[in-house]
Amino acid sequence: MADSRAGRTSNWLGIHRIAWYALGIALALLVLEHASHVLSALPYLLILACPVMHFFMHGKHGHGHGGGKNGGVANRHEDDS
Repeated sequence: MADSRAGRTSNWLGIHRIAWYALGIALALLVLEHASHVLSALPYLLILACPVMHFFMHGKHGHGHGGGKNGGVANRHEDDS
């Protein structure tokens, strides 16, 4: 029973590897055949990346938009002063 599982697992990994290779080849052909279209979309993708990064990365650095002291940065040691 363990032998059949090992065979299925290695077969499954082989199928995934083939799928990734096929996806890479398709992507390379898409870029090579339509390079002018892909390159013309790059400025828009850069502009789109700004709000997307702001949305996903906002607030992960301890910053806040409050009007407290230190310009809205959370003061974790208020009783130390």
